[in-house]
Amino acid sequence: EHPIRERDLSHYHFFEKYHAFLDRVVEPVPIKRWAKNSVKQTHPGLFMGLLLNHYMYREGNGNLYFGDNAEEFADSVDEAQLSEQMLGMFGDPTDHEEFSGDVEDLTREALSQLRLDDDQWTSGRIKRSPMRSLRDVDEQLPIRSEYRYREIFETLDNR
Repeated sequence: EHPIRERDLSHYHFFEKYHAFLDRVVEPVPIKRWAKNSVKQTHPGLFMGLLLNHYMYREGNGNLYFGDNAEEFADSVDEAQLSEQMLGMFGDPTDHEEFSGDVEDLTREALSQLRLDDDQWTSGRIKRSPMRSLRDVDEQLPIRSEYRYREIFETLDNR
């Protein structure tokens, strides 16, 4: 943003009015926190976030980016406390108790992977990778060019 541009300046001048009518301007997000696969898709990112932003700065854990340190951490951590923290990151677990078992199972599985895998990096030990965009919600479909479109691609390449 450039505070001198008229468009950017209008964000400050009309801040209250803009936010009062924001729900009319912005379409609602079609993703719900408690959707069918939401816990499975978001668990790896939240788990790594908890490890790297909370536990790594505790005394004695070392750099949890490295798999060997994460393995030592997995052997020493209180699994019940870690599961409780993970549940808290998803929100109030009493709202959707059917997902609390999923969170506990996924947390136990992630800790087991930290112990058993021998990858150098912690992120490589966890089999499900964290979401990098909302496109990661579903499995990607391969997109292939067909021979009849070759001229279009050649034209674009020559631009």
